[in-house]
Amino acid sequence: MKHFNLIDFPAGKAYTGDCGEGHRIFVNREAKSAQLIIRNSPSGWEIIDCNATSDHQAVLGTSDAADLDIYVRILGKPGGTLHVCADTLADVLSGEVLCQVATLDLTRAKGQSEFQLAPSALFDASNIDLIWTMDTNADYRIAQFRVYEPP
Repeated sequence: MKHFNLIDFPAGKAYTGDCGEGHRIFVNREAKSAQLIIRNSPSGWEIIDCNATSDHQAVLGTSDAADLDIYVRILGKPGGTLHVCADTLADVLSGEVLCQVATLDLTRAKGQSEFQLAPSALFDASNIDLIWTMDTNADYRIAQFRVYEPP
């Protein structure tokens, strides 16, 4: 099993620390359009750059995403939210922002948080790099991702 955490960092501040041996990515609380690039990587899953704070883009390398089961859960304060849109596209006629590849919407409810299956398309950069646009709120704290090879 591989895993990583998408961890909050105070709103408006840039992260300047290390990547914790490749198991964490930082995004600001109250982020609007923070970015994470999903890049095809011949060496498998690796966090290349863990900083998605301020105007910086984090980078996650993946391989064989279509052949893996990826689970996610949100932890922290009830009411925390994470919205991910993979590869945004603006509709020139309506002005609406569309998510070309996939979306992920998580809200922290009361009680125990459970893992749910994430769309593998969010991680499939086999043909082209994907750009996640991420929004969080003031109550966002952490999302955990676990990657399994199916039996």
